[in-house]
Amino acid sequence: MPVSFSEVYAFFKFRYAGTIPSVTNLFNFQTSGGVTQLQVNLNTNGIINLKHGTTSVTTTGTLSANQMGIFWIHYKAGSGTNGIGSLGFSLTEQEAFSGANFTSTAAGTATATIGLYDPENTNTGGGLDFYFGKARLSTTPVGSFPA
Repeated sequence: MPVSFSEVYAFFKFRYAGTIPSVTNLFNFQTSGGVTQLQVNLNTNGIINLKHGTTSVTTTGTLSANQMGIFWIHYKAGSGTNGIGSLGFSLTEQEAFSGANFTSTAAGTATATIGLYDPENTNTGGGLDFYFGKARLSTTPVGSFPA
């Protein structure tokens, strides 16, 4: 039986090898029908972009090739103008809540519940490899140094 949640949290380790040829999707929260509600993209300069529906925010901090980034992502469905989304990344398992490696919005436009977790690499040109590890999904905050 499919399960969907209006608020979800993710934690995962991520690194990439190669050159980012164009904006590349690396993670999504989707409805059980596969419709993306929250998307995380890696820009060509290593900046991370978070999209909550059509609302887009970015970090000022960057992730470099072969550097292990540890991510915390939060999604809460809204009514069309007040959805909550946040993304923090760190080089340790100490959660980032502010600064260059953190971004958030309280004006997200996505309204649906989440039924699918979708890590991916949308770069179809080759030469860019993604590596994921130690993933956690929860309906409550995962926090720093999760077991």
